[in-house]
Amino acid sequence: MAQLQQVQIQYSAADDRLLLRISSDTGAEYRVWLTRRIVRAMWPKLVESLRRAPEISSQSHPEAREAILSIKHDEAVAKADYGTRYQERGDRTFPLGQEPLLAAKVRLQPAPAGHVLALHPQRGQGIDLTLSESLMHAFCKLLADTTAKAEWDLDLRVAVAEPGN
Repeated sequence: MAQLQQVQIQYSAADDRLLLRISSDTGAEYRVWLTRRIVRAMWPKLVESLRRAPEISSQSHPEAREAILSIKHDEAVAKADYGTRYQERGDRTFPLGQEPLLAAKVRLQPAPAGHVLALHPQRGQGIDLTLSESLMHAFCKLLADTTAKAEWDLDLRVAVAEPGN
């Protein structure tokens, strides 16, 4: 099975969509358009999946759950590599085609190695991404940062309240 190598999310003002690009270690690239509507539908599923981590869900107080989630998010984001530019390669293959598919359906479910994020068009083949917990946090950061740049007015925060507030 191919391993995820890089993820990039860019805002296209002309299309008012986010372009998600995913490259694998086998040289394959997958391109998916994310609309504001699909991001708004996907976000609560992403955060809820992060909240299901045993060290978070086992806490009896909501404030403790949010504080631990915030700490885990900050730690994962600090370890992620956001500085390396997305590698453009001339020998890429495009299993789903060079034109991005328009995500119309999103599903997120637990998996042994983390979570599987399924992004599919209305009809046809889509992509199922297996994301570890640390990759989920990094993906959430990329998504939140890019939607902020897009000025979509979506309040995409992983933790509801910051510790100490």
